[in-house]
Amino acid sequence: MAPKIEIVLRILAAITGIATDDPALLCCCINVVAPFAMQIVTREAPLPVRRTIEQMPRDELSRHFRRFVHAGLQAIACDHAGKSARVR
Repeated sequence: MAPKIEIVLRILAAITGIATDDPALLCCCINVVAPFAMQIVTREAPLPVRRTIEQMPRDELSRHFRRFVHAGLQAIACDHAGKSARVR
């Protein structure tokens, strides 16, 4: 695996408690990458959608992305653990 991915997987493993060699951790990468991918996609979005997102206050958008990422990581960690877990 590429060194950058290994670093990301170690960070996500520390957050979720999922082992770095567990394929479930790759799902976590999707949660982390999705907000950035959304930014790329909205550049090609119809003008009204793009304007709406561009007009959102950056701190509000940033807070939303953090909540999205943390909720996704917590859900994957809970599913993986088979019990209630909390993102660290």
